[in-house]
Amino acid sequence: MAPSPPEFLLHTLASCITTSMMLLASANGIEVDDVTIRVEGDLNLNGFLGLDACILEEYEQIKVSIDLEGNLTEAEKRELLKFAKKSPIYNTILNPGAINIALHP
Repeated sequence: MAPSPPEFLLHTLASCITTSMMLLASANGIEVDDVTIRVEGDLNLNGFLGLDACILEEYEQIKVSIDLEGNLTEAEKRELLKFAKKSPIYNTILNPGAINIALHP
């Protein structure tokens, strides 16, 4: 079975965090041997399906776990976390802008 649209959002977030972190690490001379990112989202379908108006329609929480491999100092690990938080998708989710949806005439 293919991922659902909300699951695609989580995959996109993981991919963007990884790309942002690794591009900025490379640009700053930080060598990372391997990175694994796990993303989980808490989504209550009762809110999405409109079965309970008191439940959020969106993810209630998204958890991101990053495992790094390499000869990294604690300072480099902190810097990599800062780089991860520069992800455009992470920042769009964290600070959403307006999305205009309209029917085409």
